[in-house]
Amino acid sequence: MDVVVAGAGSIGLLIGSYFAEAGMDVTFYVRREEQAQLIRTEGIQRFEQEGTKKVFCAQATTDIHRLPVAPWIVAVKFSGMEELLMTMQQAKVNPPVLFVQNGIGHLELVERSALRHVAFATVEHGAGRCDDRTVSHNGVGNLTRAVFRGDERLFEFLGRATARNFPVVYHPDAE
Repeated sequence: MDVVVAGAGSIGLLIGSYFAEAGMDVTFYVRREEQAQLIRTEGIQRFEQEGTKKVFCAQATTDIHRLPVAPWIVAVKFSGMEELLMTMQQAKVNPPVLFVQNGIGHLELVERSALRHVAFATVEHGAGRCDDRTVSHNGVGNLTRAVFRGDERLFEFLGRATARNFPVVYHPDAE
């Protein structure tokens, strides 16, 4: 199964690494071609708390039209949300989308969007971006997700990434 991760900062890289480890085909949607090239050629790298290092294959692009038809996980900062939603609308991209942001400022933007299938998530993990392709997993917590609108079944794939150090938990209320 394919999944698109918009944003390759600490949380995007962390989430993408666990989906890749679960056997999913991960494609990152990033702003800079240098980062896309590095991810394509060297993969994404995750340092574990125990000191181990794991590397996973992934794709990356800066061109929204080159992304697979797949669910999205949006892990961009709030300041980039409006531009991303506008780009998605202009490109007529309307996949199931899981938004992973701090705070609730993005709720209003998402409510106004034409996206049909939307879920929100909170992340309780400690993660640090080391470079354009590397994340350090510093603290284990939950990825808690809840469907905001649309078909809940379209988000069941999230459970595939559940691992000892990356539990995915369902919550019935998106707010």
